[in-house]
Amino acid sequence: MAAKPVYLLYLASWRNNVPDLVLVSEVTHGYKDPLGSRWLGRYGIISSSKTEESRRLFSKNVKAVIDVTGIDGIDLDWEYPGGNGENYKEPGTANADKVWEIDAYPKLVAELRAALGPDKTLCAALPCVPRDTMAFDSVEQLARVVPHMDFFNLMTYDLLNRRDTMTGHHAGVEGSLAAVDRYLGNGMPAEKAVLGFAFFLKWFRTLPLKSHAGPIDDPVGLATIQMEDQATGADLGGTGAVLWSDGPELSVAASFNRAVAGGSYDERHGGHYYLDYGEDLFWTWEIPEAIKKKYRATVGERGLRGAFAWDLGGDSKDWRHLKALNRAIKGEALAEQKDS
Repeated sequence: MAAKPVYLLYLASWRNNVPDLVLVSEVTHGYKDPLGSRWLGRYGIISSSKTEESRRLFSKNVKAVIDVTGIDGIDLDWEYPGGNGENYKEPGTANADKVWEIDAYPKLVAELRAALGPDKTLCAALPCVPRDTMAFDSVEQLARVVPHMDFFNLMTYDLLNRRDTMTGHHAGVEGSLAAVDRYLGNGMPAEKAVLGFAFFLKWFRTLPLKSHAGPIDDPVGLATIQMEDQATGADLGGTGAVLWSDGPELSVAASFNRAVAGGSYDERHGGHYYLDYGEDLFWTWEIPEAIKKKYRATVGERGLRGAFAWDLGGDSKDWRHLKALNRAIKGEALAEQKDS
């Protein structure tokens, strides 16, 4: 008898150790080319969504993978239906070429649910930057998706990227609440909304901070350098991300150390940050205390289903952020028990 693939042995081990674990596989919008420089959407969800025939075949194949592996379902990670993806200024993948995806997305979701049946998990990662939510901006559009989904992972991180021109908290309370309220206002049930937390830092290069007259009392809204090529959409190197497990690149290592040692919490907008006046860098991230505050203000106050993080491996150095998120979840559950 042939030996089982290694990944099936891992799955069996996880299930033995954590009996209540729900295992879902990510199905993404594409794959990177061999050099890792650009996304090739034709190999993922996008190409499979174009016709009724392709959607049915894709859904059939997804069901076959679930049956073979024994996993519990899938997570759709399409960034983003309707436009504003990685190559949004390139011919063929520009927003004008992707309008059809807005209608195709709910059709694919319905086909997947029909193939998977009611007992398998079907969830999706949804964008939370307003300019990226064109496929989910109306009550009518969400109504075509919500009945088929078990829950939605709201990506309330990366709320600031190279397409922006001013500083802000990339995973802050203010931006997260705004995203949650938009989705709830368009008909997403709170019990199907899962909030995202960031296990990584981001930095942005600002215009000279020392040019400001007097101390800066609001870290949000400071001008950044141009971070994206306006013609091609290419990254100009004005921003970056740091995983706790990996540490920073050498070029920002000294600033990273200062940020970690001297960061502050912005009570007005709800986010942890650091302004490096010497290097004109703005750092934004979630520390354990910020995670607790964000969870309480969002999941707790809005009665959401729960929380997730991107990504788990990024916190593997000491798991302090995962532990903080687990404490927040348990604390909220205890509070609910006392109130009931």
